[in-house]
Amino acid sequence: MPKGETTTSALAAAAAALESELSRFEELAETARKIPLTSEKNIDRAARATTEAAARQEGVIAQVQALVAAIGDARQRQQATSEVLLARAQEIQARSEELGEILKRFASLGVEARGINEAVGKLASIDRARIGEELVGIRAKMDGAIDLAQGVAKDALEKELADIARHADQMRQQILAAKNKLGLLEKAADAAAK
Repeated sequence: MPKGETTTSALAAAAAALESELSRFEELAETARKIPLTSEKNIDRAARATTEAAARQEGVIAQVQALVAAIGDARQRQQATSEVLLARAQEIQARSEELGEILKRFASLGVEARGINEAVGKLASIDRARIGEELVGIRAKMDGAIDLAQGVAKDALEKELADIARHADQMRQQILAAKNKLGLLEKAADAAAK
């Protein structure tokens, strides 16, 4: 039986026992009250009913105490569960902050990649004499983006964010491949110019 059902059963059992004891107490008290005190026999019956009702009152008190104890147990369990839940919420908050920081860096990696693409796209429209110096700048941007991607992937792995680490590493590989192609194009252009 799950813990919740055990506690509910304990509370329900204590409440039911109290209700039963209280009902019996009320019945006996009502009986004692209704007996007319007009004869020795009735006075004796009323005295016995009153004594029995008084004895039941101790049972009611015991059942109230049992119910209070069951409620106390339930309150302690609720408190312990609340503490576990609060700790989990704090853990989620901390992980969300870590994730936010990694995603922020990953987004800046995307901005870097777009900047590289724009710079490469402009190469076709520049004077051939300036292409060499533009390529130096593009390679520097690529190196920076590769380092950033590698750092994001490493930090994401350390924080057990495997999907982000995988995406950052894929971006690093793509930029590295583009850099290699750029180097091959540069060599081909140099060879053609000679």
